[in-house]
Amino acid sequence: MGRPDFRRGLLALVAILALAACSETASPPLDATTWQPGTGSVSGYVTNRKAGTDVQGTVVTLSGTDVSTTTDENGFYRLFNIPAGFATLTFTQDGYAASTVEGLRVGDRAETKYDTIQAEAFDPYLPAESPELTVSLENGASVGDTLAFTLSGSVAAGDANRFYGLATVGLGQSRGTSGYLNASVPGALFGFDGSETLVEDVPTAGFEGDTSVHIVAYDGNFNRTEVVRYVNVAGADASGELGDVTDVGAFAVTFGDTAVFGPLSTGGRGAAFSGRELMKAVRAGDLSALKKFAPQAQLEPQGYLDEALIWADVYFNYEGETLPTAFRVYRHLVGRPTGGSVAIGQLSPAQAQIDPEDPAAGFYFRDTTGGLEVGVEAVYQVEAVYGDDTTVSETSSVTPLPILEVDALTPENDAVNVTVKPDYEITVDNRSSLLYIGAVVLDRVHAEGSPVEWAFLAGETDGATELAIPHNLDGTAVNDELQPFHGYDWQPIAATSNGTVDEGGSVVGENAISVGADFFDLLGLGFGVSDGPVNTFSTGDGSF
Repeated sequence: MGRPDFRRGLLALVAILALAACSETASPPLDATTWQPGTGSVSGYVTNRKAGTDVQGTVVTLSGTDVSTTTDENGFYRLFNIPAGFATLTFTQDGYAASTVEGLRVGDRAETKYDTIQAEAFDPYLPAESPELTVSLENGASVGDTLAFTLSGSVAAGDANRFYGLATVGLGQSRGTSGYLNASVPGALFGFDGSETLVEDVPTAGFEGDTSVHIVAYDGNFNRTEVVRYVNVAGADASGELGDVTDVGAFAVTFGDTAVFGPLSTGGRGAAFSGRELMKAVRAGDLSALKKFAPQAQLEPQGYLDEALIWADVYFNYEGETLPTAFRVYRHLVGRPTGGSVAIGQLSPAQAQIDPEDPAAGFYFRDTTGGLEVGVEAVYQVEAVYGDDTTVSETSSVTPLPILEVDALTPENDAVNVTVKPDYEITVDNRSSLLYIGAVVLDRVHAEGSPVEWAFLAGETDGATELAIPHNLDGTAVNDELQPFHGYDWQPIAATSNGTVDEGGSVVGENAISVGADFFDLLGLGFGVSDGPVNTFSTGDGSF
């Protein structure tokens, strides 16, 4: 069956490979006796960005009351004693921007699932106070194929802390500002500076009846406000018989690069952060550019990387002549107190298609919701919905891998008198069964013309954590040996997966990967890791 694009990129490595020889006690089940009459609860995860790291120690408060709780070590919270109706919750912690949700509906003796983002404050001298937003959309509004509304707002510090420049609207759940991670969240990204803004033509495909609309805006300090409205989407006449959802599987990615998908990844108040532009500034010694990039990157040495983005693509087939109105995806985190399987997203068949030109390629849903964690099994199930009819798939599970930590050993950074045929030595920590390993060597003198002197990628299965790649191992380098008295940059490529290699040289059993370093996207994910290690060195006289 079909796979998302990055999966195809990994499978393309098989030919190269053939050539290169926690524990936690879950809460009791929730039932009607859990709540006082007339009250409900809200639970969910707080992360520092979409698909990001759990935020522990955040205080969650029902606005205007002393009802509060604190997120645990997994970023999870459960807030009881919320009067049934519409609630406003605030999320606060020292060092973090504020996050607020307004208009969240809480049922009588029921629990509402709500995940949110709480980023580290960009500037500690600016207020940690959520923006004020005014939304024209009203609860109970009837909408058709699209919805429209106006949005306006203000921030706490005026021009010193203006709006981020972008806002989002999502159906069924909130969207982030990174397009890649929003792949399965219906809605739109639009420009917003606080003035009254008309947002229209937001498609409602995949939804009918009571539907939540999530409108989110950030200010320049990453303070966040989310306004939730509940509308009634007109449904299409249903006729026909639903088929079955089959071949459900999941593929988890642990991506050790938070700079790529931070709030600056889409531009907004300035140019998007670019690892390539940063490297260009480094090579040119452009101090003004470096000063601009420094606060955007906020990078630490790779060896100290303690967080990653984690997401999972859930892929499946559908067998039947009548396409459903929507696919709804459920997830259960084994050993986590989420109350069992919960709905994490919904989208139309057109939105879920892997390849619109090839319907037989199948469907997928990208799970970037809070709670995904290294070593925690996630169990998925997909439901097809058509009018009042539903069919439910079998389950499939995946466990995200640990962060792959990568270091470039030799040639060391700033090394001189290096041999013209060096070995590129790499160390990795937290590897799994299969390691994709390689090196990219850049000619510093000709970096603006033909920068790649040599690029190599292969697979390794013997469990090694320290590897040496001889220069021009595969005979594809521009030069058989490096030039004497010449300057070069080199950087490792490293990813690990839980797959194995069969007797025919094919990778089997692979459904989780951890990417530690891949600046030039040799692994084929569609983007590179911008904050991996890079060493600069110069060669000797060429006599060795």
